[in-house]
Amino acid sequence: MIIPFCEVIEGLLELNFNQKKSSKYFVDIAHDSKEAYQKVFEEKKLIYDLVFLDVRIPSYPDKKIYSGEDLTDLMRKEKIKSKMVIITSISIKDRLYSVYRNVEPEGILIKDRFGYPNSE
Repeated sequence: MIIPFCEVIEGLLELNFNQKKSSKYFVDIAHDSKEAYQKVFEEKKLIYDLVFLDVRIPSYPDKKIYSGEDLTDLMRKEKIKSKMVIITSISIKDRLYSVYRNVEPEGILIKDRFGYPNSE
């Protein structure tokens, strides 16, 4: 499952995997934390092998999910076995370490706007 990070990449992954009949992979996309919560906890139709999750996702206050870290923490507490890859534009080392320590993801991808100063 992919929880928002880049519409172009989302589209390419969907085209590459979901439209090939021979593909054994399925790409599912949630555009905010509420949609992601519903797919993981309420629908339970799929077990995701790999979840790409942006740190900054639109919140779902009803479930106290205000960031990708909150959603990942909830998934870990509920024993969801998916591997997690955090995607972020955070470039401050202390903040990155905090995300890594709190979430314990299998990987972190740092996104950056080439040629633009980082907002943090």
